[in-house]
Amino acid sequence: MDSGAIKLIFSALANPIRLDILHALYHGEKNVTELVRELRRDQSLVSHNLKRLVASKLIRSRKEGQFRYYSLHQGSVAPLLRNIEELKKFMVSKSDEVRRQTQARYDQIVRMTPAALFIQKNGAVTFANRAGLKLLAAKKESDIIGRSFEGLTSPECRVEIKKRYMAMADGRKLKAYETRIVRLDGRVIDVLANEEPLQDGSNNSCIAVLVDITEQKEIERRLAADQNLIRMALSATRAVAWRWDIKTNRVEMLGDAIGVLGARPTTSQAIWALLHLDDLPVMRGDFEASMTKPRASYVRRCRIIRPDTREVKWVELHSFGFYENGVKTLVVGMAIEVEGK
Repeated sequence: MDSGAIKLIFSALANPIRLDILHALYHGEKNVTELVRELRRDQSLVSHNLKRLVASKLIRSRKEGQFRYYSLHQGSVAPLLRNIEELKKFMVSKSDEVRRQTQARYDQIVRMTPAALFIQKNGAVTFANRAGLKLLAAKKESDIIGRSFEGLTSPECRVEIKKRYMAMADGRKLKAYETRIVRLDGRVIDVLANEEPLQDGSNNSCIAVLVDITEQKEIERRLAADQNLIRMALSATRAVAWRWDIKTNRVEMLGDAIGVLGARPTTSQAIWALLHLDDLPVMRGDFEASMTKPRASYVRRCRIIRPDTREVKWVELHSFGFYENGVKTLVVGMAIEVEGK
């Protein structure tokens, strides 16, 4: 399937990688490795765009063993792409009748697509599909037509919107961005927006795709607040929390790691290097035993040697493991400074 046909509907995505991913998944379910090989793209870039497509509900994912497989959303996107392929075949014909049928079907697809689509010219909305009307809490299209798109954004976001319009008028390529929209019912929502100039001979019209990310942003705000509370609690108790992703061997520390441990380790090797040599065999043995024999929680006191002062300190380690198919993949826990064994 030619990705150029998809651009008729999703030109606002302005991202050839996502279009290529949709094209690849049109022929069947694939995992990240297969997509990277077929698209000849960097894995991190493919994974990033897959997350965006999943968040936009254009594709679905499922986990099987160690792999995650992706496929088109069968309820909307898959039939949509099939219709676009049919449109492409029709558009080859020079028949005026076929052209009228094509335009009618194109209009229907745009109106029915699950993505919120808007067309604006000279700063005013000239078209909104059903999903767009729902996003803005509009009952009918006339509630939106003619309104300033800038006026629909939250006041604190309008300066950035003006800058983007000026950049678009200069022909610059813009990336997707996050902004806030004021719905007609007064509710303010967070959206991920992507805009692309229309090829109509002017430089003041564009098509925009908006995705509601309000729930995601609220979760992020709550997590940020919770992390601040955790940091204050850890500071008061001379403790540090960590998260160890065993698959990537990446360690993230939360709290005053320098104050408690004398270092801020970022890998498992850096953590093992802190342990006193007399305690290291026992700690390694416990961990290795827990890799295949699930053990939810773990508490043990051991000694560490601070790398900054070479001082020996006692800490109490609390950890909790997470398992996939019986194999530990993630560990979270705390190290609390104590007076002795």
